[in-house]
Amino acid sequence: MITDEELKNVDVLRNEVFKEFVENTITSVPLRLKVVDKESDKGKISEEDFEFLKDSIMSGLFFDFVDLWHTILKQKFEEEKEGNNYNGGEESENI
Repeated sequence: MITDEELKNVDVLRNEVFKEFVENTITSVPLRLKVVDKESDKGKISEEDFEFLKDSIMSGLFFDFVDLWHTILKQKFEEEKEGNNYNGGEESENI
């Protein structure tokens, strides 16, 4: 039988492994961002921004934002597509 303490240890280990995975993902493929002491710039991320990004990924907030952004863009694209095919309800005349 597994004790509560053993379950907590497994959970801590799993979180540490995921944390390392997130850190490696940010600093290597696909993002390849270099953590720097100064402000974030192209290809570089400040220590403060790195911690924020890592924490937002770990908590799931990052993925919620990406999902919301995708939903908004998809809706906007569909509205624009419908708008281009809509002529205001009037019949078009061929001349």
